[in-house]
Amino acid sequence: MGCAEQPPVVAFHVQAGSRVGMGHLARTSSVIKTLSLLGVETVLHLDADRLGYQEARFRGLSPVETLPELPSVLVIDAVEVDSDLAKQIQQYEMRVLISPVFNHPELASHILVRNNPEWLDANNLPETKVVVDPDYSFATAYGLQISGQDYKTLRVGVCLSGGDDDLDLEQIIDAIARAPLVSEIRLIDRRTPAKSSYHGVTVSHQTPDREPWRYFQHINIFVGGDGVMLSEAVAQGIPALSLTTPALSYKNHALMDGGALRNISRSPFESRKLIRILSDRYVAQRMHESALSLHGVERSDKLAKHIIQIVRGM
Repeated sequence: MGCAEQPPVVAFHVQAGSRVGMGHLARTSSVIKTLSLLGVETVLHLDADRLGYQEARFRGLSPVETLPELPSVLVIDAVEVDSDLAKQIQQYEMRVLISPVFNHPELASHILVRNNPEWLDANNLPETKVVVDPDYSFATAYGLQISGQDYKTLRVGVCLSGGDDDLDLEQIIDAIARAPLVSEIRLIDRRTPAKSSYHGVTVSHQTPDREPWRYFQHINIFVGGDGVMLSEAVAQGIPALSLTTPALSYKNHALMDGGALRNISRSPFESRKLIRILSDRYVAQRMHESALSLHGVERSDKLAKHIIQIVRGM
């Protein structure tokens, strides 16, 4: 860090809320905790609605109203920024992008992502240092517990988003319950299902909170959108099914290539594919073994440690 006695503050600009979900905040919260354990000072600048600020408070975070003065390293975990904020971001010497879905990747001096998004090929970023590391998938897995599973029956956890999701919830639950191996469905969603039982399968429900894995502690397969809970499931040895779109399916290619995750199209909804996977215990067992082989919990600090390397290089 050169001659400076005081190391730079690591500032985070993050988006969260009903529209963009809570995944960016969940990832940043985990990275902040890891950095704090390693003695690095951090501040959080939050672009959020009421739900986003509520989630930040639940996680013990205290957002600041304005970006801190230089010198600082700025870490960006967001979907978009407006032109005024983009100008502020450009003033930082080190601008580290950790979101794979951001509308101004050219603002970054460093890009740290778990997969190679299409815009890395489509944009000319000659001055940007890019690192693609599948281990970044597990940035939110710190403290999770790994457990063995049996697959005589399937106990399915469902959480499509921490925010709002426009996918037909009844259609999803109905398809899952049709699979003959499914014995239980546990749902986290802001919407309440119409019934407590579908095709003889009991459906339990709660609204999103900050400890979803306590509610999901007995599941052995997870159905999500395309956010961070997929990698959290895999880190615990739980197979993951991602209800996603072609435009976003790249986000979890590393988990899919590792055999622990499979993609399901949400539009049109591939109900038959979902039912087929949930009807084969041997598929679930192989995915479970693949998930264990990725050692996600052990790799959860990789992203934070790389950010520290960037700080030390200032």
